[in-house]
Amino acid sequence: MGVIFTTTLAHADDAPVTEQPSTAPLSTLSGWKAQYWGNLTQSGIASLERTDPSIDFNWQLAAADDTLPIDEFSARWTRSTSLLAGRFRISVLVTGGARVRIDNQVIVNSYHNQGHQNITSYVNLSSGVHLVEVDYVDRGGQARIKFDLQRMAGIADTLPNRIVKPNVGQSRFWQGDYFNNITLSGVPAYSEKHANIDFNWGEKSPALAIKRDGFSARFSKRAYFNSGTYNFVVRADENIRIFIDNKLIVNEWLTKQNRISQTTSVNIHQGWHDIRIEYADIKSVANLHVHWELQ
Repeated sequence: MGVIFTTTLAHADDAPVTEQPSTAPLSTLSGWKAQYWGNLTQSGIASLERTDPSIDFNWQLAAADDTLPIDEFSARWTRSTSLLAGRFRISVLVTGGARVRIDNQVIVNSYHNQGHQNITSYVNLSSGVHLVEVDYVDRGGQARIKFDLQRMAGIADTLPNRIVKPNVGQSRFWQGDYFNNITLSGVPAYSEKHANIDFNWGEKSPALAIKRDGFSARFSKRAYFNSGTYNFVVRADENIRIFIDNKLIVNEWLTKQNRISQTTSVNIHQGWHDIRIEYADIKSVANLHVHWELQ
């Protein structure tokens, strides 16, 4: 299986820009063109157009504006900005649905969801002008959205490839977040750092705060790879999916209730990559093991 893990987005040639390239968080930049609709589909002429200084709103149970309904409204913020080349972290804190596009390519797509979400995604951007669009929809209840785009600085930005070692700057531990549901939804009920993904919980729960059955977990870290073909060895009971830089490479998710044992071969180019492992236990015994090795 060949997978290209770096998405380089071309700049929008016709987009206006008002500042020099910056490494500051995009949330610090003013001048977002904001459009609001009194419907869920952003259809028709916008009920309200204005300039918002940032995308950071917590309307709670109130309306976003007197011209809009309290519930079932949508919004879009648009801005062109000049950025230095690099790897960027997208952060979206939202109660409702959210979608992020950069240069007309969808980077975050959670628009049809509802409820509280804390979304993090990564993208590599070339130097130049980029068009950023953030969509929001509120279907009822609490309404909130906060967006940020931050260039990440790290050892991979400063060291030439020839002297970067595989273990230099590597995340030593996995960040483990556990949920008392099988959909990884809501705020984690328990979090812990792990040296390896090698668990045999049996019929016990992973922690006192987590149910014995019907739980899920997300494990994430950043690791350095040399170019080559890697075998990802997976053993799990019952459901698992693995992402590399948000590209799905293993997908055995909520489709079965039995033991999974497989090896997936993936071509990876040299550099830093974000690994995310998601696991769900429905009932009975629970165990999980993941490791990779260069062919």
